[in-house]
Amino acid sequence: GARPRWHVDYIRVVAVLHEIWFTHDPLPREHLWATLLTASRGAEAPVRGFGSSDCGCWTHLLFSEKMFSFHGVTRRVRACATDHARIWRQNLSYGEH
Repeated sequence: GARPRWHVDYIRVVAVLHEIWFTHDPLPREHLWATLLTASRGAEAPVRGFGSSDCGCWTHLLFSEKMFSFHGVTRRVRACATDHARIWRQNLSYGEH
């Protein structure tokens, strides 16, 4: 097949993606998201440096046996960045929620 282009292309080879979360925020917020999710109970960082080569984070790829709570994460993000743009989620099996 074709050489993977995006980080998600590497993940799709070994995992099934159920849902994606995203924002159209004009500021780069991935460091904030990674920091908050890393601090979540049960979060594991399986691969050092994945998606975080442009910052000091250990990784931007996180794993949890239990699904992260979309509403819980959204509340935590907004508590840290009150000007954060809306966070969206897309269920990859059943359409937008």
